[in-house]
Amino acid sequence: MRIGTRLYLGFGLAILLLAAALLSAGIIGHRNRDHLVEGLNRSAEKAQLAVAMRSAILSSAVGMRNLVLQSEVAPIQQEEAKVKQQLKAFQDARARLVEMGGLSPSEQTTLDALVQLEKELQRPFTQAVALSLAFDSDTAISVVNKQVDPLQQQLLAKLGEFADLQNRHTQDLFTAADASGQRVDLFMLAVGTLAALAAAGAAVVITRSITGPLAEAVRSLRRVAQGDLSCVAEDPGRDEVAQVLSAVRGMTQNLTEMVRRVSESSDAIARATQEIAGGNVDLSARTETQAAGLQQTAASLQQLTERVRVNAEHALNANSLAQSAANDAEMGGRLMTDVVGTMSSIESASTRVNDIVGVIDGIAFQTNILALNAAVEAARAGEHGRGFAVVAAEVRVLAQRSATAAKEIKALIAESGERVRDGAQLVAKAGSTMTGIVRGIKSVTEAVGSITSSSRQQAEGIAQVNSAVEQMDHSTQQNAALVEQSAAAAASLQTQADHLVRAVSVFKIA
Repeated sequence: MRIGTRLYLGFGLAILLLAAALLSAGIIGHRNRDHLVEGLNRSAEKAQLAVAMRSAILSSAVGMRNLVLQSEVAPIQQEEAKVKQQLKAFQDARARLVEMGGLSPSEQTTLDALVQLEKELQRPFTQAVALSLAFDSDTAISVVNKQVDPLQQQLLAKLGEFADLQNRHTQDLFTAADASGQRVDLFMLAVGTLAALAAAGAAVVITRSITGPLAEAVRSLRRVAQGDLSCVAEDPGRDEVAQVLSAVRGMTQNLTEMVRRVSESSDAIARATQEIAGGNVDLSARTETQAAGLQQTAASLQQLTERVRVNAEHALNANSLAQSAANDAEMGGRLMTDVVGTMSSIESASTRVNDIVGVIDGIAFQTNILALNAAVEAARAGEHGRGFAVVAAEVRVLAQRSATAAKEIKALIAESGERVRDGAQLVAKAGSTMTGIVRGIKSVTEAVGSITSSSRQQAEGIAQVNSAVEQMDHSTQQNAALVEQSAAAAASLQTQADHLVRAVSVFKIA
């Protein structure tokens, strides 16, 4: 059981007993108080009713004496009404007592006697009233003195007995309340004593259940502090102390395992440092050899870098020449394009001249027809048209000559057009060839540019490789120095491993 649970149970039991005692005392006290208050209230109410009945009897007695002393009917009737009213008040108070119930035998006997005396009082009261109304005062006074007064005195005596019963009942209530209070005090004392004993017993049991395992834990921790890891702490139970002992045992086991591993590791470190020292010697020799090889490689790379740089300069010059040739070829291509355009314009002009010659040929043909018609008309005119016929003949001759000339010009123009078209085709072919040459030169220029760029990049790459080799040479030299430092560190590590072995040997493990 956990320590907290035991503490809760121990102190909780004491607190529970005290709480039960307080609760019981409160309940009993509350019940006694309610019983006392209820009894006192009932006794007080009964006493008040008894006082009311006594007052009604006394008032009725005074009324009876006043009644028999009257000499007129009206005052007699008034006093009779007052007496009846007082008797009615007496009856109401008595009825209230009956309604309350819970009367003791003595109270019930007294109440029955009051009822009987009240009934006996009715007859002399009625007789005294009748005698007074008959103006027989002496007889009425005699009835009141001899019969009514004794009954009223008996009623008052019974009411006194009833009041005494209420006083005794009240005293009994106080006596019972006092006795109940004493019983509650005794009960509280007994429960308090029991709670104290239970708390003391729980404290002893809990203390022993805690101090014993704690002492065992202290002993185990002291042995661990002295380097003895072979002790095993027992942990019976499942409380916090048992958990502490379990933790101590686990710590001891972990320390044992750790010391064992450290011991094994220290031995392994000692062996490893020896191997590292031997390996560092070999590594130092190989590093020196590698440094010499890197120096030779760096020298070769410097020569290669210089050659690549020269090739890059030649490629740059070739690129400049190719660029210039490309520019000239492009300019020639533009000139050939202009020539092709000019030949096309000449061909268009020849076509237009041919069209104009065709028009002239048409005009000559029409003129010839008109001259022929004019000659026919001149022949018809005879002598008068001879001069006109001569003119028409001349015009016809001119028209024929114009037609002949137009045909010759047309033939020449057609021949020139054929030659122009042939020249245009040749120029177009030459332009297409020049365009191909320009594209080829551009391709060559681009290839030379790519070669130049590649040569530049190769030069830069070789320079970077050269720089990297120089850095490797520098790093190799540093590595050689580090190898020497590593050898010294390995020797120091060997010394520290020996110290660690001696330190671990202090612990005693199972």
